[in-house]
Amino acid sequence: QLNTFRLEQNFPNPFNPTTTINYQIPFASNVKLTIYDINGKQIKELINEYQNEGIKSISWDGRDDAGRVVSGGVYIYKVIADNYADSRNMILMK
Repeated sequence: QLNTFRLEQNFPNPFNPTTTINYQIPFASNVKLTIYDINGKQIKELINEYQNEGIKSISWDGRDDAGRVVSGGVYIYKVIADNYADSRNMILMK
């Protein structure tokens, strides 16, 4: 049912080298989805755009904003859309 924002757990988790993040937005919104390391440093901005409502999916290949492969460990992904924000943890295995 598409009447709420929702951020799903990534899969697979743990992952190597690629994982998929699913989320839904109930109405058109500016959406930002960012990955951070465990210390809160931004690693990768996956999405920063206006999106129509729907169920969305995006993959992350374990690379940072500069295209470098990041090290294994726990990462946090956070979505912000309209007045909604949520985050979850994921584990990159090396």
